[in-house]
Amino acid sequence: MLRALWKGKTPVSIHGTAGWRPHRRFGADLFRLGIPAAIESVLIEGGFTALVAIVATIGTEALTAQQISFTAMNLGFLPAVGFSVTATALVGQSVGARSVDDAVKAMSIARRLALFWMFGGALLYASVPRQIVDFFSDDEKVLDYGVRGLTTIGISLPLWALWMVSAGALRGSGDTRGPMIRGVTTVWTAVALAWIGVRFFDLGISWVWATFIITAPISAIGNAIAFKRRMRMLGAEFDHHP
Repeated sequence: MLRALWKGKTPVSIHGTAGWRPHRRFGADLFRLGIPAAIESVLIEGGFTALVAIVATIGTEALTAQQISFTAMNLGFLPAVGFSVTATALVGQSVGARSVDDAVKAMSIARRLALFWMFGGALLYASVPRQIVDFFSDDEKVLDYGVRGLTTIGISLPLWALWMVSAGALRGSGDTRGPMIRGVTTVWTAVALAWIGVRFFDLGISWVWATFIITAPISAIGNAIAFKRRMRMLGAEFDHHP
């Protein structure tokens, strides 16, 4: 990648000495957009680490199943991640071109496609969870925990699709603070509910993952509403300053 950028034959290039001097205005924009997204990633990863610690109190088999479920979840997330990045790029391009209609259309298409793929993942995880977990372990207790965890993750996948794509679209529109607040709230509320369920009600790994079915709408619905509001605001701004 560095070689391709240095050759200077692409629209984005680092060839030569021009353009290396820092620019305060561009730097301020980069920090304004980048820091909330960075904080969001750190705190969300911290939340998943806390979930591992909570599951570890259930037992070794549950912790093994948690790691298997987490691996499967990461694979299931990939389509939503891809369409989230696409939404960020296309919404950002549309806003830069001062076309709110194109931004809304890009977000809508990305959301539909993400939902299509994530419903497919949900169907797969719900229909053959034992075969998937069996690929990683043949321990009966691990299989039992893993099947319950994977089935619950499958149910939540469409909600994650809505959450991630709407967050990506919002970031493309220039709002990175809102998705950060809602994303961190979603994950750490799930952590709190998981801890309460495991600590006081002796609930298992399926409850730990089920907490996201409860909390994911905070981001899925909140980001979608915020995106519509931001599009109206940008539309009014573009109309007043064509």
